[in-house]
Amino acid sequence: MNKKIFLHAGITILVFLATIIGVSYSFYTAQLNKVNDSTAGAEFNTKTLGVNYSDGNSINLSNILPGATIIKTFTVTNTGDYQGIYNINLINVVNGLTRKSDMTYTLTSTNNGAVIAQTTFPDVNETIATNIQIGTGVTQSYTLTIQYLNASESQNVDMNKTVSATIQIVDSDHIIPNN
Repeated sequence: MNKKIFLHAGITILVFLATIIGVSYSFYTAQLNKVNDSTAGAEFNTKTLGVNYSDGNSINLSNILPGATIIKTFTVTNTGDYQGIYNINLINVVNGLTRKSDMTYTLTSTNNGAVIAQTTFPDVNETIATNIQIGTGVTQSYTLTIQYLNASESQNVDMNKTVSATIQIVDSDHIIPNN
């Protein structure tokens, strides 16, 4: 008989403890949810930058003649809720010219985008413009002009040479995909 009393008492105590623990957990969870619900009315800002290349982001020059010019155009648009910041890179760069200073580029833009005066085209991957700010609802249009200058000296040493690169836009968080 004593065994049955101890067994019933033990079961009763376990049920009582389980009930207390369950009620305490429910109260704790309700308090956590109450704290987390305070963000329900908060506003969350997002940044959405998009890039559009009118004729692709690849630069490919081969068998070029002095005086040749290639123009690449693209836009960067901020459709988000707050200002964005981005860089313009030239990646996958190949500059096989011996007279590297004969290949130049300039960059012009609208709406306070980056501007670069005539500069020698790189022979390695390079960030050509950094920390460009773009406001909400703004589109910045770019023209990248690449020119093989016509020098007064012979440029025969660079016949049949190749110059190539890829334009890449990178915001503060990630590479921006093509639209």
